[in-house]
Amino acid sequence: MQRAGDVGLSRILQADETSDRRVRSGAHLTPSGVDQVAALMEQTKHAYPQQEIPPETARMWAPAWIALAVKYGLEAMEAALGEHMLASRFFPLPAEIRERIEAKRPQPYTGFVPLTPRRVRQLTGRDEPEMSYDECARLYGREAAKRYRAKVERGE
Repeated sequence: MQRAGDVGLSRILQADETSDRRVRSGAHLTPSGVDQVAALMEQTKHAYPQQEIPPETARMWAPAWIALAVKYGLEAMEAALGEHMLASRFFPLPAEIRERIEAKRPQPYTGFVPLTPRRVRQLTGRDEPEMSYDECARLYGREAAKRYRAKVERGE
């Protein structure tokens, strides 16, 4: 049963205005993909029955939801929405969906990788003993040890 103020989200997602924004942004989703985004929006809306989503808000969020589906995929969106429903009392903002998806993605390694003995000699002129890979892993972590080994093997 729809209340006054409930929105036909699939109609909004298929609207010319939404389509124009989607084309301008370079985001492309098949018509069935758009229907799946609409279904996700409807399911999410039903999870928050006390919260009214004005049509203007839905029109504004529709291109953002489509862009998220294009960039991250529908499965990632569905997982993020499921997590959000368990953690929040309010309908998710597009930014909240993106943050949940981004939090699940593997982050690039940005940790410290020690200098190799050869590089130490180049920089200081001193001869330093070579650090073992096990010692490197113990001091700096397994990922740093892998990168250290690769640097030594390349002769850096």
